[in-house]
Amino acid sequence: MKRFVLPILMLILSLVLFAACGGTDDDSDIVGHWTWDDGNDRSITFNADGTGVRNWWIGGQVDHFNWTISGTDLEMTMTSGVIFDEPEFRNDELWTATITGNHMLLASQQGTDTFNYTRD
Repeated sequence: MKRFVLPILMLILSLVLFAACGGTDDDSDIVGHWTWDDGNDRSITFNADGTGVRNWWIGGQVDHFNWTISGTDLEMTMTSGVIFDEPEFRNDELWTATITGNHMLLASQQGTDTFNYTRD
């Protein structure tokens, strides 16, 4: 019986370590061009260097931003486009980014907005 305990414990330890490595904190999951699933020509691009471009405003408004992500917490800081000087408006947007395959859900942490995207 003792001969079987050590291999079983090693197997369990291996499975636990493998499962712990299953998640990723890699920023590269969000990098790429995403199209908003609303049927309009609106998109968002996350570049690997931490910059991005959002085209989703009526009249062709383009916003440029810097971004960081930690887990699912995404922060976007506008650098051009819609920039507010008034303190009641935010130039920093906080989102929860849930990515499953080629689909991304952005849910605002500052309001109730949610947006679905598909990676191009």
